[in-house]
Amino acid sequence: MYSIDERRRNEEYRRRRRERIRKKKQREARRRRITLVLMTIIAILSIILIVKIFSSCSADKIVSTAEKIANATQSTEIPTLANPIKFTESQLQLNVGNAHRPLILDSYRTELTEFSLKSENEKIVRVNENNELIAMGEGDVKIICTVSDGRQAECQIHVNPMSTTGIRKDLDRNKPMVALTFDDGPNGSNTTSILETLNRYNGKATFFMAGYKIEEYPDIVRQVFEQGHEVANHSRDHLYASDLTFEQQKEQMESVNQQVKNIIGQEPTLFRCPGGIEGEYYTSGRMPLISWSIDTLDWETKNSNSTYKRITSVFEKGFNLDGDIVLMHDLQDSTPDAVKKICEYLNEKGYQMVTVSELAYYRDVQMEGGEVYRYFYKDNPSRDYE
Repeated sequence: MYSIDERRRNEEYRRRRRERIRKKKQREARRRRITLVLMTIIAILSIILIVKIFSSCSADKIVSTAEKIANATQSTEIPTLANPIKFTESQLQLNVGNAHRPLILDSYRTELTEFSLKSENEKIVRVNENNELIAMGEGDVKIICTVSDGRQAECQIHVNPMSTTGIRKDLDRNKPMVALTFDDGPNGSNTTSILETLNRYNGKATFFMAGYKIEEYPDIVRQVFEQGHEVANHSRDHLYASDLTFEQQKEQMESVNQQVKNIIGQEPTLFRCPGGIEGEYYTSGRMPLISWSIDTLDWETKNSNSTYKRITSVFEKGFNLDGDIVLMHDLQDSTPDAVKKICEYLNEKGYQMVTVSELAYYRDVQMEGGEVYRYFYKDNPSRDYE
């Protein structure tokens, strides 16, 4: 039998064991409650997140649907006055010979690419196949833009006469004038020598420059301009228009305009077709085309005396050079010596050596883009120098 002490010890042990079991059960119960709470919170957060995602997707679909409906509504409203079109400039000024492609916008400031332009007077502004406005002559004109659904916009254009900047205003219009012109340059020492001779006789000339030579002698281009002579365009590569497409002619002309502008700050206003051969773009109205009435044939003879005699023979035949445009080439090494003799000869006869633009100005001729000019005679006589 157990003693009293042993029974007490056993009871105490059983009591402590029951207490440990009870506390263990309590701890497990707390863990379960905490786990349940955490799981509940996670479940609630997950539900909230799912609801938000679903709501967002639904909203996007609603917005997308609304936009489609709005766009569809807009597309049906385009022909109405609710979405008018307009020029970015309702009024515009151009100079004769300038080209400009207008920008057309709708009421949502979207640029339109398909439209047609019409000029109410093509003698003032002409529209080419690229929807460029070509300033042909001085005056005011309305340009109308039309899109396929019938919407229209208008722009008022004022065309100024060709700039007279650089034209000497102190010349005597009653004294004879002749325009000496030089092609295919600039050509370094040749051009510099010609400039020295012209300056000696207070003469000015027009230099029709080729793009590939401009790249070689930009400083000469600047010198020609700064000394008051006229820098003009003779195409980039001196290729004949008969061998070029419309777009190639455009590139030949416009690239040189940009070259010259980069050097002297302004584009040339005159163009001479290589070989005198006119092309579709050249005659489209972008720039006046300058030909010649006297060909010295310096490019063929390459002899300064022969070049000089082409000038003196005119007078020997009983004619004069008043109003003539003379063709020479500063590319030819014989030309500078010929120019010395020619300038001395013309100076003795009382001639003023002028630029092409000066000659046109004093003969009251407003040159127009695309037109060919070979001379500016006072009475426009018929002459046979040959």
